[in-house]
Amino acid sequence: MSRRSFQTWSAPQFMPWGAIRGCFSAARKFCVPFKALTNLFGQLAVSYLVLALELFAMSRISLTARRALAHQVFCCRMKIYLGFTVAGSRSSIEAAKKILEVLQSLGHEVLTSHLVSDDAWEADRSVSPQKIFARDMNWLAQCDLFVAEVTGSSFGLGFETGYLLGATAKKTILFFERDAERRISLLITGNTHANCVLAPYSHLGELEELVRRHVSAAGLPTRSDGT
Repeated sequence: MSRRSFQTWSAPQFMPWGAIRGCFSAARKFCVPFKALTNLFGQLAVSYLVLALELFAMSRISLTARRALAHQVFCCRMKIYLGFTVAGSRSSIEAAKKILEVLQSLGHEVLTSHLVSDDAWEADRSVSPQKIFARDMNWLAQCDLFVAEVTGSSFGLGFETGYLLGATAKKTILFFERDAERRISLLITGNTHANCVLAPYSHLGELEELVRRHVSAAGLPTRSDGT
């Protein structure tokens, strides 16, 4: 190929050498930021991947924590025998209703919720005494905790409390009005049994706080039959 023909091929109608050199020069200049940009995108991709993994791990931990909390709440759900006089003085009926309300709000099953009904006396008298005895003894065997409002204490409440403390290992919590303490049996107000908690109160607001505190502290026995 002659010099003239080469010069002819290199004429502007094709690709002049100056333009070729300019392209290579531009390419070299672009390669540096392009490489940096590639590295930047790579770093961002890695960062987003790490963030995604961390968020996934946090979501799993959160899910595990929620499941653990739900399991704990479920495990602490108790069957509670709420004691309240039917035949004795029902002057503290509002307190008994408050105790029932708080127990149910905590998610517990109250076996004897009917005791605070206005027709509790009539309902019990419509069934034979033997059936009432068998029913209540069955509930005492089922319950995990005995909670009672004993301001208007009666023989029935005394029997239930004495039976549980003497024949089982179940805990009992006895609530009563502080102002009525002198009218309540000394076998109640003087009870020092390890499984018995006395909780005098002055008003319904204090009663609600006491119920929440003592019932939570009572926990769940290892077995519900008290053995």
